[in-house]
Amino acid sequence: MIKKAILTGLCSLGLMVTAHAANIDIPGGDAMVPDTAYESYSYNSADMDLVEAQFRRRSGPVVAQTVRDGRRTLEQAKSYMEGNAKFLKRQANQSTVFIFDDDVQHIRFSMPYPSLENKVINDGTNPVVNVVNGSPQYYIKSMNADIVVDVDHKTTYTDRAFTYKTVKNGQWHQKYGIMTSIPGKEEKTEPRTNTGVEFSLPSDMNHVYRVNIINRGNGNPDHINYAEGALANYVIPSVEDTKAINRYSNVEKWGNFEYRVFKNSKRKADYEPTSYGEETRVYEGGGIVQLVKRRPIFPNDEKHFYAGAFATIDTVSRKYPYSANDNATIWNNGVPAFSGSIKFDNGTNYTYFTIRDDQYVYSIEVAYKANEVKRSYHDIRNMVEMAKLISPPNKQEFPALKYIWEADVFKLP
Repeated sequence: MIKKAILTGLCSLGLMVTAHAANIDIPGGDAMVPDTAYESYSYNSADMDLVEAQFRRRSGPVVAQTVRDGRRTLEQAKSYMEGNAKFLKRQANQSTVFIFDDDVQHIRFSMPYPSLENKVINDGTNPVVNVVNGSPQYYIKSMNADIVVDVDHKTTYTDRAFTYKTVKNGQWHQKYGIMTSIPGKEEKTEPRTNTGVEFSLPSDMNHVYRVNIINRGNGNPDHINYAEGALANYVIPSVEDTKAINRYSNVEKWGNFEYRVFKNSKRKADYEPTSYGEETRVYEGGGIVQLVKRRPIFPNDEKHFYAGAFATIDTVSRKYPYSANDNATIWNNGVPAFSGSIKFDNGTNYTYFTIRDDQYVYSIEVAYKANEVKRSYHDIRNMVEMAKLISPPNKQEFPALKYIWEADVFKLP
C-alpha cells in the first residue's frame, strides 16, 4: 500500500498549489514509502558503521580547514568531528514517539529524529520538555534543525489543507524568518526556515497537535526536503488513537508504574528479589512471554540512566549486526522512556522498554516467535510503549524560544 499525503493551498500569487510527499532517500521518508513504515524503523548496524566511516573521511578536510582558519584547536576539531559522527549514527537508527494520553487526550505519533541524545535526565531535571498552557511542549535540538511539538485548542495555519485518513483539519505551512532569544546567544539573531504540520484526531476535534521542523539557515533545499519528507511520509501516517489499544490489552499497576498486558496473558510467576533488589513479574499467553521488572534507583542512575539505555542498544546492535533494530525515545505526557525491538534471523522478536521515577527503574521485556503469535509487531510494540508513570518525577522548565517570521511561503527562493 502506497501513501501520498496531499497538500493544497493558495499562495500569495493566487495560484493553486498541489504537492505530495517529497522523494527523499532517508529512513522512513520518500514518496514510495508504505503507510506502515513508521512501525518498523530499522537499520543494519554494519551499514551504519560504513556511514560513520564515510562521514569521518569526508569531514577530514573540513576539520583541517577550521584548524587552519584558527577557529578551533586540533583537539577541539577532532572532538567536534567525533561528536557529529556519533550523532549522525544515532540520528539514523532512532525515532521519537509522542503520546498525549489522559482523561481528554488520546493520541500518539512518531517522527524519525532522536530526541534525548546527550540531553539525559540530570539531577531530576529535563531540558527537552516544558509545560505550556497545561500541556507538554517539546523542544528538540537535532543536527541541522530544531523540532518543536506541542498541542493547542485552536488552529493557527490557514488555507493550506492536506487530507489523510488518520487525521482531521490537517494544515501545512512553510516560513522563513529569524530566531531571537537563542540560549547562550541572547544578543544574537539567526535565520531559520520552518516547515510544519498541525492536525486533530477525527475522534477529538478539541485538540490541535503541531509538529514544526525549524532548520538553521534560510532555505537550504536539502534541509527543507528532509523536513517535508519526514512530516509527509513519517509523522502523518503514524498518527493513531491510543484508545484502540483497549481492544486487545488490559491495564496493570505496580506502585507508580502503569503498564499493559494482552487480554489472553496470565500472571504466571513472581520472582524473588535479587541481591540488588530487582523484582520480576512473569506473564504468558498466546505464545508471548512478558517480564515486568522494577529495581531501586542506583546512585549512577541520577546522571547516566538514559545514556546507559543508549549504550545497551549500541552493544546489542554490534552483537547481532544483521538483525533489524528499532529504537525509540518515548515521550508520554512529558515523561521520557526508551524502547527497542530486535528481530533476530531465527524468527524470534524481542522488545524492551525502560523508564524511571525518583525511586525505581521499571522495565518490560517481551519475547515471541513472529510466526507463532496472532498479535502483530505493531500491536506488541504499541502495548509495551504505552507504559507510563502514574505520578511523574521532578522536571525543570526551559525558556520558550521566540521566532519572528518575516514571510509565509510555499517555495523558498
